[in-house]
Amino acid sequence: MNTILWWNLALHLLAFTAMGWVLVRWFLRDARFRTWTALASISLGIMSPWIGPLLPMALPKPATTASAPDTSPQGTWKIQVTTTSVATLSSNPPLQPTTLPSQNWTLADGMKLLSMLWVAGAALGSTHHLMSTLRAISWQRRLRRPDAAEWETLPRDTNVFPIRFFKGKGSPCVAGWWHPVIAVPEESMRDWSAAQWNWVLRHEEQHRLGGDTMVAAILGVLRAIFWWNPFLHALTLQWAQAREEICDHAALQSPAEASDYADLLLTVAAQSIAAPLPMASSAMATSRPARHLRARIHALLNGHPVSVRTSAGSWVAILWWEQG
Repeated sequence: MNTILWWNLALHLLAFTAMGWVLVRWFLRDARFRTWTALASISLGIMSPWIGPLLPMALPKPATTASAPDTSPQGTWKIQVTTTSVATLSSNPPLQPTTLPSQNWTLADGMKLLSMLWVAGAALGSTHHLMSTLRAISWQRRLRRPDAAEWETLPRDTNVFPIRFFKGKGSPCVAGWWHPVIAVPEESMRDWSAAQWNWVLRHEEQHRLGGDTMVAAILGVLRAIFWWNPFLHALTLQWAQAREEICDHAALQSPAEASDYADLLLTVAAQSIAAPLPMASSAMATSRPARHLRARIHALLNGHPVSVRTSAGSWVAILWWEQG
């Protein structure tokens, strides 16, 4: 493994994620801006070490100096031979063996130790991420399609969504990476009203169209590898929080629905305690950590802005901040 290359990548990622965290945490309020800033910071941190060597670099030309001819006069050489007696040689003290100083702790030794700790932590994190992914795949295979009788009980226009059922109660979620589907608990489908069904499907459809499960999986791999980077973990949580706010905003047709929708989120979060979903799924609402759900409801009831699209000027400002 090229240690210098990996540490160069790690330091670039640390710097860009730190700047992105400052932007997202203290300067940006719009959920869509926070989402793209978090992803842009992580992407720039990953790509910047590889972009620099590809750029053309102008090397300075070596200065050429003409050597002047040697005009100094040549002197005369004399050789003098002297003899030394044996007594003089024996009078010199014998040579003593020298002891080498003890080897001190060097920077290379410290980097080697840190690299070993990094690899060990990355191995543990990657193993945990792999086990979570395998559990999610096993859970997704148990999802089933609604039968004809169940389709009849669902509100109109729900057949346009890729709905799957799972047993028991829990939080609706998006499951799958390449062809994600909307997973709904069987026991909850009879308790929801038509308005609640519309909120659930519109919320999860935003997750599905945004490819959030795939992005979350990639971010999970990066978090496992760069486990020691606190800004990467913080930006990942900020991205997930902002995506939930975007999907909440898309679920509502009018601000008057915000209070009833918040009650639905609290109900779903309470059901998710007894039936937690796999980590690889994008749940609609969870009770842990509680501050994230509280922040979502606060943003919902206070009407925090969610732009329709990110403007070019915003992208220029974000890139200028990251590169500056």
